[in-house]
Amino acid sequence: MQSLWGENQAIGREFMDVAAKLKKKDIDPHEIAERFDMRVVPRARTLAEKVGAVTTEAKTLQQVHGGIVRAWEIRADAYDQMNKAWLKADMQAFTRALNDNRAVRKAEDRYLDSANKLLEPYQVALDPNP
Repeated sequence: MQSLWGENQAIGREFMDVAAKLKKKDIDPHEIAERFDMRVVPRARTLAEKVGAVTTEAKTLQQVHGGIVRAWEIRADAYDQMNKAWLKADMQAFTRALNDNRAVRKAEDRYLDSANKLLEPYQVALDPNP
């Protein structure tokens, strides 16, 4: 899982890089779509698939893990919806997708808290910022 958190952060940095360039008006609309199509959305989908493939024998940990699987699936969908909304200039749809993406951050925090409580007796912890 630790390496998957690193990939999640790399995707987030790519997303933030696009947002920063957009705010500075240092990127054209076609480049935004291209970056989402080539760098953000496919990586987010692959990450969601990878985290979904992680299994554990501990039932309680598997239940907690289901939360991050769903969260990262939602994030991949949100990135895809943002891209589609951007191309259509549909700012309402873009804002909804952006809000979905923000909600995933809260789900990530809940997952880390829950998983780390379960892992504590083993002196192991997930750290999204190692």
